[in-house]
Amino acid sequence: MTDLLLSNCRYITSSGIAEGSILINKGRIAAVHKSKRFTADKVVDCKNKLVMPGAIDVHVHIYSPGWITEDFRTGTAAAAAGGVTTVLDMPSQPPRRTNTLSLFVKKRRVAERSANVNVCLYGGEVQTPDDVAQIGPLVAAGAVGFKFITGGAGFIKDDSVLYTGFEEIKKANSIAVVHAENDPLVELFRSRLISKRKDPAAFLDARPGVIEEEALGKSILFACYAGSRLHVAHLPSKRGVEMVAEAKRDGLRVTAETCPHYLMLSRRDYKKYRHLIIVTPPIRELSDQKALWDGLKSGVIDAISTDHCPYSRRVKDAGKASAWKTPPGMPGLETLLPLMITQVNNGRLSWRELAKLTSESPARIFGLRRKGRLEVGADADIVVVDPKRAYRFSVEEMKSVGRFSPFEGWRMKGKPVMTIVNGHIVMEEGEIVERNQGRFVKPQR
Repeated sequence: MTDLLLSNCRYITSSGIAEGSILINKGRIAAVHKSKRFTADKVVDCKNKLVMPGAIDVHVHIYSPGWITEDFRTGTAAAAAGGVTTVLDMPSQPPRRTNTLSLFVKKRRVAERSANVNVCLYGGEVQTPDDVAQIGPLVAAGAVGFKFITGGAGFIKDDSVLYTGFEEIKKANSIAVVHAENDPLVELFRSRLISKRKDPAAFLDARPGVIEEEALGKSILFACYAGSRLHVAHLPSKRGVEMVAEAKRDGLRVTAETCPHYLMLSRRDYKKYRHLIIVTPPIRELSDQKALWDGLKSGVIDAISTDHCPYSRRVKDAGKASAWKTPPGMPGLETLLPLMITQVNNGRLSWRELAKLTSESPARIFGLRRKGRLEVGADADIVVVDPKRAYRFSVEEMKSVGRFSPFEGWRMKGKPVMTIVNGHIVMEEGEIVERNQGRFVKPQR
């Protein structure tokens, strides 16, 4: 592979920001040096730019035929456009789950043929004793973790499956990722509102905090007794932050992620963005938003993910007249870094904190040992950012099939302008310039 040199760099390190050059050879970082001069076949002058480890999005829904129309070609193009160099793809709905070895291998082959960024695959969704029995073989095949849903489509109907699943996770040295909502309670509260209200905020009011607190508490309790690692998906609430903090204080192996839409939006935004911000778990109150920011700053929340779920605008607009008719979910791969870089420029995060939340901690949690940092020997998965570029986000420029966003027209400051995957320049100034450079990545724990 041709050598690539990033010169005149300001780059993020484990202690802050340094200056120098980064030399890339055979897909890895070969040298990082402040003053030494290097030669290379291709040189990129990064003057007035900032170089970061590529973002690792640990929660995306890309390849789910029959459910959403995104595929690995379009979804990973969206990732590259947004400065995301590795995605962890969630299982689909039946018959496209990755709950058996044959289904997992089929999905892996599809990813390897068309991915523009690196791809990891979850096993699951774990719903039955047969699924639990497949955890060991799927870990051996490269599953990055296992998805458990306690509320919503595909939810676990038997607590024994959740508990024995956690036991198998422990034996296999893997990690359980839980969508924590109590499904029977979701249906109870929904049934009380569905004939009375159709407004978007009704979706939130049909999912009060008790549905999350019960499911999250049970998941933490089961993980404690089973001795397994637990990662809490898309944490939306103050109470969730408190429960994860308590679990960590007790020494449990619990980590958590939140998403930009929970950090940037709240109840008051349902009037403006309506069905476009209906997601599960729901976007909650301003007090929850504040608690999530506090959780990021304190280290209770370990990662920022997107829960990228790109329905077409036509499908999403089924909810224009009624909140109950729109599918929950929104695209996020192309807004993750622009939104968070804007918050760095606004003083809410440091560059170091951003790199930790979007790259370093995701790599550590999920066993991606050569990713998430700019060090010699690490994979050359890199994003070059213009930290001062001001612009408005436009859905017309999106690569994802889900060309809608509540962040349409938002003012951003700071933009990914180049994405490097395995040493290849994949995206430059928003355009995909080299395709199919992604790899399937197997975790190392």
